[in-house]
This record gives sequence, C-alpha cells and structure tokens, in this order.
Amino acid sequence: MKTANLKLLLFIGFLAFNSCEQDDFTPAKYSKSRFDDGAVHLYARGGEINDLAKVNHFIENFENAFAAFNLVPSLDSNFVEYDSVDFDFEIVSSSKARFTLSNGDVKEYGIVRKNGAILFVKDSVEQTPIFSDYEWIKFQPIIVKIEPFFGGQVTYFKPTIFAYEVNGEIQFPILSLMVSYNRGMGYLFQLREQNSICDEYLSKISQPNGPTDTIVFRESRIVFSKEKL
Repeated sequence: MKTANLKLLLFIGFLAFNSCEQDDFTPAKYSKSRFDDGAVHLYARGGEINDLAKVNHFIENFENAFAAFNLVPSLDSNFVEYDSVDFDFEIVSSSKARFTLSNGDVKEYGIVRKNGAILFVKDSVEQTPIFSDYEWIKFQPIIVKIEPFFGGQVTYFKPTIFAYEVNGEIQFPILSLMVSYNRGMGYLFQLREQNSICDEYLSKISQPNGPTDTIVFRESRIVFSKEKL
C-alpha cells in the first residue's frame, strides 16, 4: 500500500513539474529586422587562405569556367534572399511555430533543436529522386525514408527551415559557395541556399593529407527580432 501511494505521489509530482514548464513558456512574435552580410572565406589543403589576391584569383577562374555555360555564379547575391522574405512568425510553444506570409497564408511548423540550431519542420512529406547530400553543407532536412527506384532511389523528406537563436534573435543563414571538388575527377559546383557551411568539411580539406578541394564561401544571416509587446 505504501509503495502504491509513493508511486501516486511521484506521478502527481511529475505532472506538476511538466505543468510548470508549460506555464513558463511565453509565445513570441518575430519580424525581419536586418541583413548581416558575411565575410568571404577561402579554404584549401593547409587551411584558410587569407591572401586577398589568391581569393580573387580563385573566384575569377571559377566565374570564367561557368561563363561558357552562360552562368554567373556569385557570392554577393545573398541579399536577394533577404528581399524575397515575405513572412513574420510566432513561436507559439516549445514545439510549434506559425509563419504568416504577406498574402495572409499561415503555415505551421514543428520545432526541433539540433546541433545548436533550430529546425522548423513542416508536417508534410515530399519526395525527390535527386537528393543533394553535399558534404560541404551543414544541415539536411528531416528524412522520413529512402526507397530504391529504377536503379536509383527516392528520398522522402519533410521540408525544413534552418535557423539559429542568438541573443534573443532568430537568424536564418544564407550560404553562397564555389567549390572545386576532386575525387579522382575534378568537378566545379556553385550553390546558394538556406543553409550553413559544414565545419567538419572545412577541417577535413584543411589537413595536409586531406582532399585537394578548394572552396570559397560567404555565409550571411537574415535576422528576425522579437516584437515588443
């Protein structure tokens, strides 16, 4: 009988603790406040290269290589993402956020905190036969499953927005990069997306016996500040 009473008291205490945790949460609304333009960094075997002439030389050679295809890669275009952002959002609980678009549409996202970041995860599943699992980007969307399909595979995932919480602000990273990627053959990639650079990749290619990759990148932030009540 005493054991049963003790279990009951512990259960009541557990419910009270969780109730207090939920009561302590205060919803917060955020709106776009500024754009923080990141610095340009160049990494290769041996580590970061700070010689501006070498940085510019790599960028110029890269741009010339893409000019033949009428493509213009750029590290200076992150601000266009800032201009295109058309939403405010509210963190309504520790596990849910509500995004309101300028046209009045409302979209709900779950919240997952992972690797020092906040992941806003949409409660829907999309699929693609071409899933870009680049090792130089830090975050991947929440993957639900991977299935074989006609000699390849189909990846099912939940659309995910990546962000950081810094001093009460929510910061969305925008990454632009140019990379010369060598794995037996040489490849050139250029990319701009809502993501961060992968520190593990930078560390790997910086090693004296690491891959002979060269990457130049700029990571900027779209900053949302908490609205005053």
